[in-house]
Amino acid sequence: MKSDVIEDILEEWISRIRDEIPPEFRDEYTNFIKKIAFEVLSGRKQPEDIAKEVDEVFIERFLRRGVKIKEIAKRVKVLLQVILEKRKIEEAREMIVRLALLQPEIFYKIFETYEKILREEEEKRKRFERALRVLSKVSQAVSKIGDEKALLKSICEIIVKEGGYAYAWIGYKREDKSVQPVAKAGKDGYAYEVKITWDESETGKGPTGTAIRTGKIVVVREIDTDPRFAPWREKALKSGFRSSIALPLVVKGEVIGSLNIYAFEKDAFDEKEVDLLKEVAEVVSFGISSIREVEERRKLEELYKAIVESSKAGIIVVSNGKIIHANEAVERVSGYSKDELMGMPFINIFSEGDREDILRVYKLVSYDPKYVAENLEVRILRKDGVRCFALVTMASIPELRCVVVSLLDVTKLREMERKLKESEEMYRSIFEFSPLGIIIVGRDMRIIDCNDAALKMIKRRREEVVGKKWDDLGFLDEEELYKAMEVFYRVLRGESGTYEFRIKVDGEEKWVNLFPVLLKKDNKPYAFLNIIEDVTEKKNYEKEIKEALERLEILRSIDHAILSGKQMREAIQEALQLARRKLGFELLACLVLGEEPFTVQDSDVEINLNEKLLSKLEDRVVENILQLGEMTDLEIELLKAGLKSYVLIPLVSRGETIGALVAAQKSFDEKDREKIEFLRTLAGQFGIVIQEARMFEMRMKSLKQIEDNIVTLATLVDKIKNPLAAITLLLEDVEGEIKERIEEQVGKIVEIVREVEKGWVESENVRKFLKRSWEDK
Repeated sequence: MKSDVIEDILEEWISRIRDEIPPEFRDEYTNFIKKIAFEVLSGRKQPEDIAKEVDEVFIERFLRRGVKIKEIAKRVKVLLQVILEKRKIEEAREMIVRLALLQPEIFYKIFETYEKILREEEEKRKRFERALRVLSKVSQAVSKIGDEKALLKSICEIIVKEGGYAYAWIGYKREDKSVQPVAKAGKDGYAYEVKITWDESETGKGPTGTAIRTGKIVVVREIDTDPRFAPWREKALKSGFRSSIALPLVVKGEVIGSLNIYAFEKDAFDEKEVDLLKEVAEVVSFGISSIREVEERRKLEELYKAIVESSKAGIIVVSNGKIIHANEAVERVSGYSKDELMGMPFINIFSEGDREDILRVYKLVSYDPKYVAENLEVRILRKDGVRCFALVTMASIPELRCVVVSLLDVTKLREMERKLKESEEMYRSIFEFSPLGIIIVGRDMRIIDCNDAALKMIKRRREEVVGKKWDDLGFLDEEELYKAMEVFYRVLRGESGTYEFRIKVDGEEKWVNLFPVLLKKDNKPYAFLNIIEDVTEKKNYEKEIKEALERLEILRSIDHAILSGKQMREAIQEALQLARRKLGFELLACLVLGEEPFTVQDSDVEINLNEKLLSKLEDRVVENILQLGEMTDLEIELLKAGLKSYVLIPLVSRGETIGALVAAQKSFDEKDREKIEFLRTLAGQFGIVIQEARMFEMRMKSLKQIEDNIVTLATLVDKIKNPLAAITLLLEDVEGEIKERIEEQVGKIVEIVREVEKGWVESENVRKFLKRSWEDK
């Protein structure tokens, strides 16, 4: 059949059904059915081939847009009518047959797609109904349950049991950016086994963290492919979860957490279900907010009651001039019991002299609620007749038609003020007239106040000190400043003690003892009270004593050398070493004159002091050799060694110069004058040492001579005894007068020998005594 004939039939057909097709997809729909009809009527393709080419997605799209199967059949019927009208029976029959062969195939696809749509719609309906059931049950739970924890647990159970969802849990956000599960329902412990945060990290970019962070609903349609679920995918899939939704919970405009629901099926949350679950989240948020508000009101009521009842201030509620409520503080301040106070005219608790003022204020407050009387000081007349002082505040509550009267008992305060004034006067007297310096310094290190003793100590006027930072006054060098900061932090830590500081006042060095005390107000430190004692004189005295002891130690070493009988060189060497260590001279030497002159020195430089070099043994101090005209050999040698200042002190003993003491260094200063004076004392001791050493040597020589004489005497006695013995033997052969005379002379000789032997023994005893005496020395 010709194409133009078919085109004509189709144009007529489209024109008849066009108005029945919705405008939004009219062109697309007519083009689609026109194309199929042309292929059928023209016979170019077989009906079964045409049916195969029809896109099921296309059919589904039109069915979902509202195209009914009945309307499709009706439009096919119109096409049949047009064919019958336009063509002869034979030609029409051929077209109708072709059309009839196609219809079952097409309608089969249409019915199949329609059934699919019906199934999906039924599933959506079921989901919608389950979400609706959840919403209803959750709303009921919110209206019945007043405990937040119990409510959240019940909501999760409703979602799983009533809604048929796989799992549900509620998580609250924490300040550390973590999400803390607070309730869950479902067989799995999933919520408590995974880490979820609401920051920008990987664990915070999932549905829960994103919902909390952004305040928007997050739907994950396929857990196994959605990249946002990567950190928890393995655990979720093992639990059977395939899709999820996270709904932010908002309380008072702030997202506090998330309601999380999981389903066993993929893409389980369609648009309508999400809308209903959104309402569920809103109802849950409302329930949490309501419970918290009720809890806050309860706490406020308890707090109000606790404040009123435990308040130190008396609180009276007055209506029509009479007391309708009073707390315990009113009982204490007035002396009346609560039963006695109820119904009493409130004016009666005040002293008669103040009642008119109180009544005037009461009338004003009652008339104008905006008027608030504050801190009106009055006297209260207690039940026992005692009067006390109180500060009164009044405020009106128009809704309750009453006035709240607050009474603050200030009797003790007034007494304390009186005592404080007395103590302040006493403190000021102590502060101003204390012989010790007192400086008060704030935490910012600025001086708040100081007394006259402190100003005198630092030689400053008050206006030069107050308001300045103490470290800006220039009293402390860097070392002492560091020490002061250390003391500052010690005192802040609660440590106490006395600290010694070196300060400079107008170039003069002073030493002070500092005793700092931390002052507190409301248990918080606010200032430092510094008590300062000038200990410069004490310090100088200690220094002088120390130096004197050091010098005495040097002199003692010399005396010890004398007493211990040490060799002269050794004694002088020890004394020189000790003296140079204490006095600090670069050269300290001693020349000893005599039969064999010698020099002992302790020095960093090498100078060969001898009798020739010290040709002029006279006391002299030279501060700068370079300023001399002529120079001695000693001075030339000192210059060679780089020493410009020296002192030479002769060593004199019993009017005889026996040596010299020389000390030298690069230059002398004012402090060296005391050292030089000490050297003169040391020189006197050296003179004694040398003289005593020489006398000791002479004693030892005398002792040696005595010993030699005793030995000689003993030998002589032995020599005399031998001839006498021989003479005695020879007398045996002699007789007469000659024998008698010889015996008489021998007897005299023997008597003399006995006297000599007696003298030898006595001499030996004397020698031993002298030797022992010198050894003891």
